[in-house]
Amino acid sequence: MHVIVDLFADLRKFHPGNSTFEIEIEPGSRVAELVMMTGIPPEYPIMVVINEKMAATEDTLRDGDRVGLFSPMGGGR
Repeated sequence: MHVIVDLFADLRKFHPGNSTFEIEIEPGSRVAELVMMTGIPPEYPIMVVINEKMAATEDTLRDGDRVGLFSPMGGGR
């Protein structure tokens, strides 16, 4: 099955050339497996959005999902 991946901010360095790409994964794959396929180290902190909704690395992916991966951002004063 195929999913579309969007890497944001500093995560773009893990897929040089194009921060949005399609990837083929096994049916029943979880976000954590997708993250490993992108080359992002497992200890790297990330936030996940699937089809514009907050998600977790334990969530199972479906064919055609759009997955956004972000670094957590701090802010404030």
